Amino acid sequence: MPIKLKVQGQSISVDERFAQVSNFLKEVWQPNSDEELPLSETQVTLRAFETLKNYYEFNNFKPEIIDAISNDPNTCFLNEYNRELIMKYSVFEGNELKELLQAAIYLQTIAFKKLCLARIAFEFHIEKQEPNKSFNELKKKFNMSNSALTLGDVERFKQEYPTIINKYN
Repeated sequence: MPIKLKVQGQSISVDERFAQVSNFLKEVWQPNSDEELPLSETQVTLRAFETLKNYYEFNNFKPEIIDAISNDPNTCFLNEYNRELIMKYSVFEGNELKELLQAAIYLQTIAFKKLCLARIAFEFHIEKQEPNKSFNELKKKFNMSNSALTLGDVERFKQEYPTIINKYN
């Protein structure tokens, strides 16, 4: 029996396997219930939910969980679909990636949350074997050709974003 949800005023039915990947739905959904569950409009946008839903459907509700970051998007995001899905969201422009992460946190979906965090961490990845090359690539990415990116800058980033750094670096 599908799970009935209300997302930003829209009625949506999702596969009951969604309760296996969302700890939120696992707690609030009752199997064989015809009740429509409203999702917080401030936490889950329709656009973010559709992306999250497509991710889990494509991965047959059993996605691999990203455990390490590399500077190669072809290997970092585990498969081409996931890479194409998440790389289209900018870390620095707009709120779309923030909306995706917010929905993942609200719905307590571990794999999708890690995919979103990996997208952010990917922008700041420092290759341990070639840190100078990585620093130069970061400088180019942030248009910092006249300034030096120092270890102090990296340390400040580590303090501001400890979850990302500790998990993926």
